[in-house]
Amino acid sequence: MRKLVWILSLTVLAAGLVLGGCGRKPWYRYYGMDEEQQTRSTDNMDKMLKAMKDGWCEGAEALGNLRGKAIEILPEIEEAVANNTCYEAGIKAIGRIKPGGPEAMRAMLKAGQNGHCGALGDLGKKGAKAKDLAPEIFVIVDSGECYLEAFKAARQLAPESEKLLASAFRVIERTEVSKLKAWSSLRSRTEALDEDYVAPLKRVVAKHKDQAVKELVSLMGNERWESRYCAARLLATTKSRDDKVIAAIDQAQKDENEDVRKAAEQAYRKLKFTDIAAAEKITVVLYLLDQGGQLTPSALEQLTDYLHAQMASQAGFSVIPQAQLRKELKGQKVESFKAGFDESTQLELGKAMAAQKSIVVKLLKMEAGCSITGTVFDLTKETTEKAATADAKCTSEGFKIGMKEISEKLAQGALK
Repeated sequence: MRKLVWILSLTVLAAGLVLGGCGRKPWYRYYGMDEEQQTRSTDNMDKMLKAMKDGWCEGAEALGNLRGKAIEILPEIEEAVANNTCYEAGIKAIGRIKPGGPEAMRAMLKAGQNGHCGALGDLGKKGAKAKDLAPEIFVIVDSGECYLEAFKAARQLAPESEKLLASAFRVIERTEVSKLKAWSSLRSRTEALDEDYVAPLKRVVAKHKDQAVKELVSLMGNERWESRYCAARLLATTKSRDDKVIAAIDQAQKDENEDVRKAAEQAYRKLKFTDIAAAEKITVVLYLLDQGGQLTPSALEQLTDYLHAQMASQAGFSVIPQAQLRKELKGQKVESFKAGFDESTQLELGKAMAAQKSIVVKLLKMEAGCSITGTVFDLTKETTEKAATADAKCTSEGFKIGMKEISEKLAQGALK
């Protein structure tokens, strides 16, 4: 019993000594300073610097507390920070010793050159204040370990630089989603690429379009799918319909990577209709026929308005308003929404309203459900250009969903 009490007493005593602070000396005592007061003396700056270099970041903090009195040792603090020793504490110390000076930014640059990528992010936040360091940032983009962070910093420091475009292409050549630190479950792979690279580059690509087109076409053959994806997205920004551009996009639509294929398809649509959208729009007359008698007159009218809005949102043509169509139908004593509304009637009405094309969309009742069909008719050539179908549920909401799909499919036919 006495032995147990003795053991317990020793345990309590040991715990008391540790909790009382006897387990470890204050950092400054390892460097010959007995009292904390001594860390406030410039006579001990070398000791504090030594502590910082050894990893005691309290030494950097103590040097910062000396403010302007520590100006003579500032180059050595800068060197320690550049070597990634007590980086955050060192940057704060430099800022306190010489507020507003270039030393802190220079230390960030050197740390970035030595592989501390986060330092380049801090440097980028300085913006125009650090623009004189942009040339050295571009060197890191081209050959440094932290090329991703360096590119982002260069974009902030020198947003108008001609070098930015070339550097961006070098980054795209090497970029991998796995290296995007900001990529998480909250963003898909393509969202990460769109936000971090495609969106910031759009303005630069548009400004240097001729140079960009050549580089982007070349990047379409890169071994990394991320590079091909970014190139396809940016090619659409150039609005160039050069044969080499179209050929590269056509090839990318067959790419083994699904994301690249989708990006190429979007780019193809934008590039194909660029000239048409910029020119005078093609006038289209649009009809919606409920051949299966699925909807009430009121519901059909609402769906017709929705289809008009969907078709009008497609680039390159304008849809004649329903009110104008009804007025013309009334004048010619034609009943519009019946199954007997044939091509000859479409042709007559379309020409009467100076339309170039007509689009007829029909709602059909099938055994397994409902279907939507659409046809594009060239009123000048008097030929059918495009036909498309879409499945739909036999309800107003189901047909509404189908309207969006059919309008997208028909748009390409209407804009040939």
